[in-house]
Amino acid sequence: MIIIAVGFDYLIPDVQCVDRQLVATAAEVLLGKKAVGKRVLVVGGGLVGCETALYAAEELNRKATIIESLDEILVGVEPRCTRGPLNERLSNAGVEIHTGWHLKDVAEKKAVCMDKMEKRHEIEVETVVSAVGLRARKNVVEKFKALAPEVYVMGDCLEARKIHNAFEDA
Repeated sequence: MIIIAVGFDYLIPDVQCVDRQLVATAAEVLLGKKAVGKRVLVVGGGLVGCETALYAAEELNRKATIIESLDEILVGVEPRCTRGPLNERLSNAGVEIHTGWHLKDVAEKKAVCMDKMEKRHEIEVETVVSAVGLRARKNVVEKFKALAPEVYVMGDCLEARKIHNAFEDA
């Protein structure tokens, strides 16, 4: 019997980027595995992206900007106890937020973003942080499936989800 629980990969926006050293995942930043420059662009305005921008602004004293392709940040986040206070802290920390924007490319310490009207915007950056989501590692799962007659797949390699789902699975 094999139990496969190989987790997930972080999604990285598929954009042109001359200097890949400028790009980090939210986890790399939050865990201190990758240093960030003075100007940080967080791509993704979900809970992880907003918390990462807040960490960069409050704890690291960086200029943080969030871009989110949806019309608002923190979609699906509980409004009263989480979304409201987090929005207030982002505002107080001076985090700049642009909704309806997506990242087009990164070159020479400038991120090129496009809004919904396809208007081009440039943001000076030293670090671009990806917080756009997770992808189940289904390709890795497939490599193990034929190794035993009884195989169980569980956790984020089945479907990348939130932490509360891991508690429910346990």
